[in-house]
Amino acid sequence: MNPAQTIGILGGTFNPVHIGHLRLATAVAEALHLPRVELMPCAVPPHKADSGLLPFEMRVSLLEGALETPPNGLPREERLHVSTLEGELPHPSYTWNLLMEWRKRHTSETPLFIVGGEDFAHLDTWRNGLKLPYLSHFVVVPRCHADESAFRSAISQHWPTAKLTQDNENGLLTAAISDETSCLFLPLPHLDISASLIRAKWLLGESIRYLTPDPVIEILDTYRENVRHCWR
Repeated sequence: MNPAQTIGILGGTFNPVHIGHLRLATAVAEALHLPRVELMPCAVPPHKADSGLLPFEMRVSLLEGALETPPNGLPREERLHVSTLEGELPHPSYTWNLLMEWRKRHTSETPLFIVGGEDFAHLDTWRNGLKLPYLSHFVVVPRCHADESAFRSAISQHWPTAKLTQDNENGLLTAAISDETSCLFLPLPHLDISASLIRAKWLLGESIRYLTPDPVIEILDTYRENVRHCWR
């Protein structure tokens, strides 16, 4: 994997975006020396009911606001970008379709899909899920109880011929899925922040400051009635 030509992709509903998303994208970019990470909101998630989901355009606006105005007057994190590619693709939003289209548009770059260990363990339930690592590198980070042992188990079960190598200096575990793509386990600290927690606190009128950037809070409050209608 050539870091200079590898672009991180962090998908999700971002309903709403929070500090955990931004910290994860930044930490992966730093650890793997990536020039760019694209935050890519899902338009119509196939695994989740669309009830309770803010409109795609609003979730994009929340992401853009989160990136454009960093906290404490800090400079913008130039490696993070918002992509609206999912909004251009057929519904529902399958990662397979996304990566196929992304590769058509970025012929000189290689995708690196960022996913939590819990989702990676269930990749076989996704559309063409076990073929996805042949389209893109994957970087897997700890999530809930899905740690390195869960990563090893998933690799052994789904890609038994993959060759595992460990970099003891940074804890990076690499599984070579093919001659061109690999799945990486990156032991980053997990921030226990969830969008469901933020939605619940916001609906109760409790403070969500420091859980999500201030511009996100301002947009939510500006469109309070619409947001409340969706999240209720």
